[in-house]
Amino acid sequence: MGRDIGQVIATRELGSERGPVSVEVGAPRRMPVEDRPAWMCGMRITGMRPEPLVLWAPGVDSMDALITALRMAGDQLSRSGLRLTCDGVENTLMPVTQADGSVLIPRATEQQLADAFGADVAAEMTAKTAALYRNMEDHFRNKGAADDE
Repeated sequence: MGRDIGQVIATRELGSERGPVSVEVGAPRRMPVEDRPAWMCGMRITGMRPEPLVLWAPGVDSMDALITALRMAGDQLSRSGLRLTCDGVENTLMPVTQADGSVLIPRATEQQLADAFGADVAAEMTAKTAALYRNMEDHFRNKGAADDE
């Protein structure tokens, strides 16, 4: 696929003990495969190694390729051995594949939200997110109880 990831649609700037680390994700591209649709999404990480790392994520559609690219970037960052920070907090805010195959998606801290949106908005966002998670837990707990009957 080469080193040109095309139009960059998302970036993340991180800090490390070596200096800045940048993650860029390109727009998903439809691939010319004869018998089925196929998509690829390029991503580039600079500052983690002497040369930029360019990888291509496959997908069954553009969304799948994009999600896979984000996860691949997060996995590369987590295995880099670098102490990476986002807005001064040791957190890349990138999805990372766990040993059991599940994907952990870290959330921004309330301080990161406050720096970006202001303290009042951050507190409101945090409260709404907590309420949403409580409602989801209640829903699935009640659904499980109903299924057991």
